[in-house]
Amino acid sequence: IDSFSVFISVIFTACGRLMVQITSDVISSGGIMLAQSFAIGVFVFLATLIIDAENWLIWTRLTQWEFTVFLMYMFFVWVIGDILQNISVRWLGSAEHAAYQQLRIVSTLVASYVVLNETIESWIGWVGLSILITSLSYFLFDESRTHVVTPLSDI
Repeated sequence: IDSFSVFISVIFTACGRLMVQITSDVISSGGIMLAQSFAIGVFVFLATLIIDAENWLIWTRLTQWEFTVFLMYMFFVWVIGDILQNISVRWLGSAEHAAYQQLRIVSTLVASYVVLNETIESWIGWVGLSILITSLSYFLFDESRTHVVTPLSDI
């Protein structure tokens, strides 16, 4: 089931990138973010009510600080991140944007180490990280030789 879920996720992500690119002259990046949020939010809300309704009670136990942190996460990570992702898909194109997605793994590993003090403990993790960093380095080096980057203000 896990592999099937990843496969379906990849297909939907690819379709999402293509739709962002196709609708570039019709819908703004913020409009796309709102449409995506509504479409996903309705199904996630219904699924959580059906699957695990008891977890909704946690909202009644949050302190003001915890609720503020949640709102900051929503705004800075989710909203701004989604809008910037939509802008980058339009700026770079779907294929090149997909190639940069591997940077998410590196940033997740760094943040996990810095914030949560988690480390890679198996040799296979280190091998995978080495392959990832090597391939990313080659990709970024190759891209820097073949493309001239234009300023973001030209979007």
